[in-house]
Amino acid sequence: MKRFNRWMIVPATAAALVSMTGVAFSQTVVQTPLQSATTVSLTSGGAQSSCGNFGNEALSLRITESFASVTVRVENPSADTTLYITGPNNFTECKRPNTQGVVEAPGVLNQGTYTVYVGDRAGNSQVHTVSVSQN
Repeated sequence: MKRFNRWMIVPATAAALVSMTGVAFSQTVVQTPLQSATTVSLTSGGAQSSCGNFGNEALSLRITESFASVTVRVENPSADTTLYITGPNNFTECKRPNTQGVVEAPGVLNQGTYTVYVGDRAGNSQVHTVSVSQN
């Protein structure tokens, strides 16, 4: 009969807590001012929300000016692709494909750090190219 090792409790508990928190495990940082568009790959699928299912990857967008005009765009969306952005002062935005099938969020953002996720309403796990440009 095998004896249970107590030292196994801590790693197992830590792994369970991390998997339940919904925290992004992989985060790429993009900071303004931007000289040209920046692209990153993010994976959809995973944790469910009202704006789609998100993977464990996110983009951290840091606006260093008082405000900046930026566009965040999913370059290869499907019909179920969503774009979810959270930020300071309870800022949230959920974008779905428009009539041309484009998923983008143009706008003026105040100084602060924003988190960008790519989701999929069907729950599919897909790699998407996300571009960030400053207008």
